[in-house]
Amino acid sequence: MPDDAHALPGLTPHASRLTAAESPLLRLIRDLDCWGSLFLETARTKEIPAVEQILGGLVEWMGSDLLDGWLRLPIPLFEEVSDLSEELFRACQAYLAWIRQARHPIPAEARRPHEEVIRGVLRRVHALADPSGGEPQSS
Repeated sequence: MPDDAHALPGLTPHASRLTAAESPLLRLIRDLDCWGSLFLETARTKEIPAVEQILGGLVEWMGSDLLDGWLRLPIPLFEEVSDLSEELFRACQAYLAWIRQARHPIPAEARRPHEEVIRGVLRRVHALADPSGGEPQSS
């Protein structure tokens, strides 16, 4: 994996919302992005048991690595990451439930709304690394 300073494009050490907690925050952001991206890829290309396994991995991560974050991040920032991880879990869970009942093969256009919900959560996860909270900075 890349080092934390290069984990997200355009992020520099002085641009973090929390300089002292930059590494733990970036690691959690990177992990959430990896789980969400892996879920999307697996849901598109693999059978249901593989998708269930990815969802189980996300749950395991939430119970270990994510919980370790509360020791390293201020509580409000940890709560933001935790809330987004819960949202990601719920979006993935809903997508999996839909896949189970959908007629196969599933066309890409039918998957798109479910995938967009997950991508929307991931965009909000990435915004945590932005010192302006995702808002454009004025000069």
